[in-house]
Amino acid sequence: NSGEELNYKVDQAAMRYSKEADDAEAKYKKSKSDTDKYFCIEKQLAAANYLMFEADMNPKDKYKPALTRYRRVLELDPNNQEAMVNKSQIEDIYKSMGKPIPN
Repeated sequence: NSGEELNYKVDQAAMRYSKEADDAEAKYKKSKSDTDKYFCIEKQLAAANYLMFEADMNPKDKYKPALTRYRRVLELDPNNQEAMVNKSQIEDIYKSMGKPIPN
């Protein structure tokens, strides 16, 4: 049943980027070091960008986690221009579809 298989299609790279970002987040929360903070920002941004621009996933399955990761980057680095621009772009996509922006 190929239709059913499509529903369960998983983007392996998206999973890898997300795991790397989550691991970096856990390491930073434990150490609170600047080095781990910048590594966490880098990994969160890489995961968010992959989800937003490259992931072979349904938009409803990739924009919300990307938005969450961009928000985390901005918590750690409020002046991160790339995260600001991409976060706004996702919010605009939700607005254009007449949908509420996820929390």
